[in-house]
Amino acid sequence: MALQYMTRKVEFTGAFQPHLPDVDAMLDEAARGGWRLVQILPSLNVGTSWEALFVFMRE
Repeated sequence: MALQYMTRKVEFTGAFQPHLPDVDAMLDEAARGGWRLVQILPSLNVGTSWEALFVFMRE
């Protein structure tokens, strides 16, 4: 069986009152589809926001 990969970009914004997306809901939804989180790749900070790339895998 071949492995499949999926990525999701998540943006975090705000310096003093950060806006944090509902990461738990995203992870739960991916898990229901059979996806397993294998890595989180943070990006460089740009101003008051930064991004992370979540990498998922399933068989």
